[in-house]
Amino acid sequence: MNWSHGQEAAWPESREPRPTGRRATRSAFDEIVAANLKRFQSLARAYSDGSDYQDLLQGILLQAWRSLPRFRGEARLETWVYRVALNTAISYLRTDILGMNTNQLGARISRIKAAFKKRYTEE
Repeated sequence: MNWSHGQEAAWPESREPRPTGRRATRSAFDEIVAANLKRFQSLARAYSDGSDYQDLLQGILLQAWRSLPRFRGEARLETWVYRVALNTAISYLRTDILGMNTNQLGARISRIKAAFKKRYTEE
C-alpha cells in the first residue's frame, strides 16, 4: 500500500515504518474507526431516519474500509476520512429521499436542520 504517494502522509511519526499489506491495513482501519467513531455516529444520526441509523453507520464504515487504499496523504487523514463518511451519508440520504413524498421529505429536512443546529450551537 502506498501511504505517502510522494508526500508525507498524516501517519503518526511514532509508527515508523508505515504499514504495508493486508494485516497493516486492518490495523490502520481499526485505529481510524477508534479515533472517528463518534464522528461517524453523529453523521449517521443526522442523515438517517432513526430506524436506519445502523444501516447508514455500517455503510459509512464499509466505505471507509473500501476507500482506505486510495488515501494519498494530500490531506490530513482525519479530514479525508470525514469527507468519505460525509459523502457516504449524503449519497444515502439522496437515495432515501427519492422514495419519499413531499411531507416525508419536509419532515426529514427539518430533523436534519435541527440536528445540525443543536450540534453547532452546543460547541
